[in-house]
Amino acid sequence: LFDGFNDKSYLFTMLRHPVDQTIMSYYKFINNPDRESDLLQMTLQEYIESPYMDSNILTHFLSNVSNLKDPVDREHLNLAKEILRRKGLVGVYEVFDESVELFTAYFGWNETIALNDECVSNHITDSLKRTRTIHKKFIHQNYNIKYGSEIYNAIVLKNEYDMDLYWYAYDLHKARQLWIE
Repeated sequence: LFDGFNDKSYLFTMLRHPVDQTIMSYYKFINNPDRESDLLQMTLQEYIESPYMDSNILTHFLSNVSNLKDPVDREHLNLAKEILRRKGLVGVYEVFDESVELFTAYFGWNETIALNDECVSNHITDSLKRTRTIHKKFIHQNYNIKYGSEIYNAIVLKNEYDMDLYWYAYDLHKARQLWIE
């Protein structure tokens, strides 16, 4: 991804908690009209136990393991952390507005243009509404997924490295948030 860590390359990204990301991936999976009808009836638990669920996606991506079915290990996690530390500006979906402010300040975007430009504003607003609606209607009405529940823990176990990476990135985000305060 960042072969040789070229000093000119940098990334910025918005991360979502791996449990939420898995649930959103499941939602997209069962709502894909191109899927066979029996797969569209798959429960979240069945999805988690199936070969259709990809695990540790962010760790795969950042450590340049392109096949999501290939295993990753602590070495891949450490590389992903190093890339985020040296080359990444991380936003966190759970604090979306704060993350946009960080990007705006860091990249020197004109805040009025970045946050009020009709196209950008509409895109962000629509995306957030759609995601929050899906999250509220689908997740909270159909599943009682709470921290420490059986299904929550099953997702966490399948995303061990992404969980570690997420909390590392969250701490990076908070530390870099101090730049703009």
